[in-house]
Amino acid sequence: MVIIVEQTEELTAHTINSTGIITLTRARALNALSLGMIRLFKKILDFWQTDSQIAHVIIRSGDNRAFCAGGDIRAVYEAIRAKIPNLSQYFAEEYAVNLQIATYPKPITVLIDGYVMGGGVGISIHAQNRVATLNAVWAMPETAIGFMPDIGASYFLNQMPHYIGRYLGMTSHRIGLDDGVFVGAHTHTIPREQLEQVFEVLCNSSSPAEILVPHLAKITPCDLQRHSAEIEAYFSAQNWRDVIRNLENAAPSSLFATRTLETLKTRCPTSVAVAFEMLKITQGMRLAECLQHETRIAQLMIDRSDFCEGVRAVVVDKDNSPNWQPCDFSHINDEEIYRIVYATHSFYTQPLSTNVNSG
Repeated sequence: MVIIVEQTEELTAHTINSTGIITLTRARALNALSLGMIRLFKKILDFWQTDSQIAHVIIRSGDNRAFCAGGDIRAVYEAIRAKIPNLSQYFAEEYAVNLQIATYPKPITVLIDGYVMGGGVGISIHAQNRVATLNAVWAMPETAIGFMPDIGASYFLNQMPHYIGRYLGMTSHRIGLDDGVFVGAHTHTIPREQLEQVFEVLCNSSSPAEILVPHLAKITPCDLQRHSAEIEAYFSAQNWRDVIRNLENAAPSSLFATRTLETLKTRCPTSVAVAFEMLKITQGMRLAECLQHETRIAQLMIDRSDFCEGVRAVVVDKDNSPNWQPCDFSHINDEEIYRIVYATHSFYTQPLSTNVNSG
């Protein structure tokens, strides 16, 4: 029996038997997470958490182009231009849902097909079961838009082997299914043509872990594995400037180093430096603590001109020619980087919880 719990143009929640199902339906924006969607996520998960009839939850997309391509950065951009205050609320509520998924008392299974980036990673990587198809394209693309890796990235990127998390966070590099399995982004794999069948079986079961056993991911040779020794050699440095120097020194004899350096030079210099320092300071921290730091840093990053310029260049005008300030690594002021990463801010005074006021 299907029972509709919530239904909007952006998100649908319904139940089948003992399964709660959230389907992202904002196809025109590749399911980019609006504030309304984030608030519905929290409301629905709160409701099902105490519903004894619900044994587990599935999160999926209604469009096979993307599971979720990120947060609604265009809306944040437009709000900044309209001088709307308290934009940190968007990030606080988004991060609270990330933590809610990570600590949810019932199994959550995410079915990933197509793009899963930024905010989409936030509503998937913290779930117990992360089932991906060969079409999955995973990325934390924030340094390409003048922001920083967020939604718990300072936790899960630090869990990746061989400093690959630093590499992915600083470069915004996109990875496919095999690389995603290697770094732990996906727990299960499945052919796209079997996705609907597995979904139906899950809906008729109260034990998703048992159903998914045949689809447990197996590490296979992949690009990140092949380059892991180089990545560790370059990105295990003690400061971001040494990462750049390592790549510059290796570039004459390494095509990978050359390409990585070229990529970094197209990213927002401040974002790259902030990403490194943030990942360094949060090593060993719990997810909730990492999200606290990210909440603080996010507000300072969107206050800088680079954020609006990056969104303009990548999302709005799509000319891919941002005018970063400063324009390159040689002009970065380390004091500003430390102020962004280490400062304490008055707008954030309480520990992050899943009970953020949704206003």
